Amino acid sequence: MPIEREKIPWRELPHLRIEEAVAISGFSRSTVTKALKDEDLRSREIAGIRVIPMTEFRCWLHDDESEPSESPALSAIAEAKAAGLMRKIG
Repeated sequence: MPIEREKIPWRELPHLRIEEAVAISGFSRSTVTKALKDEDLRSREIAGIRVIPMTEFRCWLHDDESEPSESPALSAIAEAKAAGLMRKIG
């Protein structure tokens, strides 16, 4: 049975795809890929797909374990974009 990523809150995912990291962070794709290239944001490849471990993503955003509404790094717009992306890529 496949896991349906869109049903899992993004903060509970073990890793993010690059498109998900872009949508959730609110940064441009070029900003995220530059961070990956400069090794400011670490990633790994799993089955041919580049993914960013959630712990690495949180550190890159300087996010903590606070509730989403208390997190200054993420806006309501980013949350909405992330939810829309998760529905699309399912």
